[in-house]
Amino acid sequence: MEEEHIRTIIKQNEQLHQVIGDMARTLKVICDVVCENLSPAQSVGHDLPDEGYQGSPATNRPKLLSSKEEEELLTYLLSDPNEQPVDPRMVLPRHVSIAFVTAYLETSTATFYREINDQLLEKAFTIGKRPYFRMSDLISLAKEKALLAHEKGAWTYAKMNKKKTSGK
Repeated sequence: MEEEHIRTIIKQNEQLHQVIGDMARTLKVICDVVCENLSPAQSVGHDLPDEGYQGSPATNRPKLLSSKEEEELLTYLLSDPNEQPVDPRMVLPRHVSIAFVTAYLETSTATFYREINDQLLEKAFTIGKRPYFRMSDLISLAKEKALLAHEKGAWTYAKMNKKKTSGK
């Protein structure tokens, strides 16, 4: 049940990112169309002196910002105001516990310890006696299992281990 809820949240998050991307592209197109259709008297910089008016001959509108500055401004306007800039070097991969791994792979704890732990998944670190695993490793294991499930026969984690150790 929890895994279904997580999948639903992930799907909604992906849809939200798609909608935000579509909105950003639409906003850019609208801004370009409005700026091209304004006459110089209606434009933002109509009261600038002639030496400050750098209109392009094709659109006859003032060029107040370069394309890079326009892109930075659009990114700033569409960004979350509460979001703090994150240094990519300081971001650690997400780590998960054994309970999450067993729920994600839909397997028992006994199967996890017997066939997955330290064989198909390596510990990233331990806190006390509790091991934590990288989420990226878990996702790649689940994808590998999904790909192998289409081959003939029942694919268990023990078979995946044999295939991994034999080098095939």
